[in-house]
Amino acid sequence: MVFCTFLQTSILVDQAVLIATRQASLDTKLESIVRIASYASYALEPMNMRLGPISATKKALKLADWNIQQVELAEINEALAGQSTIVIKELGIDECIVNANGGGIALCTLTGSVCRIVVSLIHEMYRRQTKKAIQ
Repeated sequence: MVFCTFLQTSILVDQAVLIATRQASLDTKLESIVRIASYASYALEPMNMRLGPISATKKALKLADWNIQQVELAEINEALAGQSTIVIKELGIDECIVNANGGGIALCTLTGSVCRIVVSLIHEMYRRQTKKAIQ
């Protein structure tokens, strides 16, 4: 059984996300609300770190056997406001599906809340009844 909990506390928000294997969720009778199709990371020189999401996204899409046109929602956890523009252009993402409820800066990234961004994306997927999203 494998569980991984993201717990973050700040002045603004307290939250937790539980990620479990399919078998662990079945064993504990927890209801799954999303499935992680793939994940990837990519390292670059510090001066190019704003480009990291481009390579990591391409890698994750390949692992999931998806293409960017299949993605219905995208959350870009930008470190700098201009970063989203570069990522959108380089990946060819439709701007209408990006950061539906505000980007990483608007969703409390300054407090270190990646968990908040993931939960926001999951809720937006549910609201729009979408099946494929990237973060």
